[in-house]
Formats: sequence, structure tokens, C-alpha cells
Amino acid sequence: MKKPSYQLASFSLFVESIVSVFRSVSAASAYTIYNKYTDW
Repeated sequence: MKKPSYQLASFSLFVESIVSVFRSVSAASAYTIYNKYTDW
């Protein structure tokens, strides 16, 4: 029996969204820290 490919596609989409959210959060925190230390 072949595994449904839509399951794999939805899983990869889910992982991609998680990664993008994590990346945006880390970028925002790095930006905040950078501003905190450079805005003297």
C-alpha cells in the first residue's frame, strides 16, 4: 500500500511554518537586544 503523499506534504508545511515562526522570533529578539546595546 502506498502512503498518502498529502500527509507528507502537510507535515512538511507544518515543519516549515514552525521553522519560520522560530526564525522570526529569534530575529526579533536579536534585533531588540541589538537596539538595547547600541541605543546608549
